[in-house]
Amino acid sequence: MAVAINPVDGAIQKNALFPRTYPAILGMDLAGVVEEVGSNVTHVKPGDRVLGLATSLRTDDNANSAFQAYALIPSDCVSAIPETLSFEQAAVLPLAIATAAFGLFGKGELGLQLPSVEPHHTGQVVLVWGGATSVGGVAIQLAKMAGFEVFSTASPKNHENIKNLGATKVFDYKSSSTEGDIVVSLQGKTLAGVYEASGTEAAMCSCAHIVLGASERVSSCVACVRAPPSTAPHGVDMKPFLATDIVGSDLCKTVFVDFVPKALKFGRFKAVPEANVVGSGLEAIQRGIDLLEQGVSSQKIVVALGSKSE
Repeated sequence: MAVAINPVDGAIQKNALFPRTYPAILGMDLAGVVEEVGSNVTHVKPGDRVLGLATSLRTDDNANSAFQAYALIPSDCVSAIPETLSFEQAAVLPLAIATAAFGLFGKGELGLQLPSVEPHHTGQVVLVWGGATSVGGVAIQLAKMAGFEVFSTASPKNHENIKNLGATKVFDYKSSSTEGDIVVSLQGKTLAGVYEASGTEAAMCSCAHIVLGASERVSSCVACVRAPPSTAPHGVDMKPFLATDIVGSDLCKTVFVDFVPKALKFGRFKAVPEANVVGSGLEAIQRGIDLLEQGVSSQKIVVALGSKSE
């Protein structure tokens, strides 16, 4: 079994973000072996290797948290994983999948057509700002598998990796010309929507400017992982959301149960970013939280629980 550390874990611990009833167990990303299933669960069985989204942030129930030996996870938030994928690498995915999927496909967000291992190509473009983030890397893949051409942004050192995930064009987010360069690249194309994965105010404003500059667009919506700043330009529908908004929806089952297992099995979906395993056992989790707060780029902090990949 393995768990991954997310910024929200440290934020809850130190800043009381999304207050939890004390004492609280944290953690949202996990991968391991199924011990028991409910009577109506058919897509996984005891002994199966899976990844799962822990939902205690929504339920305030410690049984639904990841940072423990056993976790109770809604079946629609669980995906079977192939033998070729280690638990350590699989653990980087669940929260990123939930966050990317709800922003791209959720009702009230971009509302794009759903991903498939055999996508129907739309001829339209989705911009994913922040492609080197864990959420951005998953969003690129999901958008591509939904049939869209994908533009993205990242530091130049990450451009090749972003293209390997499916982006056709990648822009340097630090360049002063990036907004204009993206608008020019959109000429003759239809913008289906923008997904802002970095969570910075500057990025959200840049995304809004690009929407306004696009000559052809399906909507004026920007899905964003944080609340937009008051300085965001008018005329753009900035739509913040929480990853846990996906829990209990039809979309959750569609993505975690129907799509992800097939996409992983057939090699169409990559577990990114790279897992940085910083220790083993529950006692290593605090170290992982502390390391993440110091800053991590193009990796995700992971802690192994039990024997490696068991």
